[in-house]
Amino acid sequence: AKRPYDIKGYEHILIPVMKKFKSHSDIKFLVHSNNYVNAIPHSEMPNVYHNMDVLISTSFLEGTPGSVFEAAASGLPVISTAVGCVPQLLKPGKNGFMIQPYKNKNDAKKAVDLFVEKILFFKKNKDAIREMGGKNRIEIEKNWTWKDRSKQWIPVFENHLVK
Repeated sequence: AKRPYDIKGYEHILIPVMKKFKSHSDIKFLVHSNNYVNAIPHSEMPNVYHNMDVLISTSFLEGTPGSVFEAAASGLPVISTAVGCVPQLLKPGKNGFMIQPYKNKNDAKKAVDLFVEKILFFKKNKDAIREMGGKNRIEIEKNWTWKDRSKQWIPVFENHLVK
């Protein structure tokens, strides 16, 4: 069902960003929407990420944006709105960039400009892609494995056991 607002930032952020790069033939966007009609099998996702330089996530609202963490695990830098637990992962300027989520059309226009600015940063600083992406891979291995993260759920389950 169509949501009353643009939760993934497609209309308010991504489309305007892509329009601003229309004249840049050296910048290409791979848009992947998570639906069941055109879903890419999980086994093929590493190839998808390895064919990217940078992942951008334009969501207005998220909990744990899977694509951000998958891209980071694949050694990509990330430009994302500061939604969900993204602020726990990204250290701005070190392994990617965060942009405040938009609350209205004026905020969305500012966010578009910031996404464009950060994409241009990576275009001009190719070494930063490899450096920041490498830091993301280390961060994921150090602090975001299921082995470590699953431990945080134990108290939740223990507090809800029927006694």
